[in-house]
Amino acid sequence: LGLAAEQAAAFRRGHIGATLPVLWEGQGGDGAGWSGLTDNYIRVRAESERALVNCITLATLVGLEGGVVLAEPHLSKIE
Repeated sequence: LGLAAEQAAAFRRGHIGATLPVLWEGQGGDGAGWSGLTDNYIRVRAESERALVNCITLATLVGLEGGVVLAEPHLSKIE
């Protein structure tokens, strides 16, 4: 990996466990789960039976899968 990729990965890893606002943009590229961006531009993916597109929720960042952070949305916090 190049320096920029290493720093980006370290930035994402450093936020695991944090709860951040996420703007949910739509379903992931493979049609599974929901894709969104945190307020500091971390790409996240989550599973939810509720449609999240164009919603902002809090989400806890729980792990990494490739270059994407896995999140658990707090559905009761939808704004």
